[in-house]
Amino acid sequence: MKTTTFENRINALVSEKRINRNTTAYKAIVAAMNNNGLIRPVECTGHGRYIKNVDHSSTITMYLNILGIKFETGNDAPRGGATGNWIQINKRQLIK
Repeated sequence: MKTTTFENRINALVSEKRINRNTTAYKAIVAAMNNNGLIRPVECTGHGRYIKNVDHSSTITMYLNILGIKFETGNDAPRGGATGNWIQINKRQLIK
C-alpha cells in the first residue's frame, strides 16, 4: 500500500469520527504499517501488586477491518496467555 493511500483512508475515517487518533490502537497500527507489520496488542499497566493487562485486540482488529487491511491473528505464549497475542499485517499491505 502506498503512503498516500493509507493516509487518505485514515484521514477520511478520522474526519468521519470513526477512528480516534489518540487511542493506543491507532498508534499501534500506524507504527506497524511503517515497520514490520507486527502488533502486540496487550500491554501491562500499573506497578507492584496492582499490575493488570490491557487488551487492545478488538479495537485494533476493528480499525484494520474498517481500513480494509488484511491481517492474521495468533498467540505465541506457551500456555496461551493473553500477553502472547499478536496481529500480523499482510506484507503486501505495508507502506512501501
